This record gives sequence, C-alpha cells and structure tokens, in this order.
Amino acid sequence: MKTLNLQKLLHSLIVAQEHSLLAASKKLHITQSALTRSIQSLEDELSIKIFRRKSTGIELTAEGQIIINKASE
Repeated sequence: MKTLNLQKLLHSLIVAQEHSLLAASKKLHITQSALTRSIQSLEDELSIKIFRRKSTGIELTAEGQIIINKASE
C-alpha cells in the first residue's frame, strides 16, 4: 500500500476550505504555482481529479470529496 504525503493532503484540505488556490497559497505561505504542483502531484498519485477548476473558483469532484472527508477524520 502506498503512503500518501501528508503535506499534499494538508494542501488539499486548505484549498477545499478556501475554494481558491490563491487564498490557500496565502494561508499556507507558499506560491500559487507550488500549491498547484502539489495538488497535481497528489492527483497523479491517486489517479483521480480532486478539484474541478472553474471561473468562479475551485470545487471538489465527487472523488475529491471522499479524499477530503477521509483526510478530515
């Protein structure tokens, strides 16, 4: 079984809370591009899309909601 990177999970949790990569990057004190790479890396590791990018912000996919719920437990 593969171990997930806790930092990437934390990044995902904050993005889910903020509904914005920019707001999450400010809260995490990292660049938006670093945050985007972290999220993309986690999505690649899990072979799913966690977030759906929209013009009004960012929202969880159904698979992403499961991941965030499990990470929040």
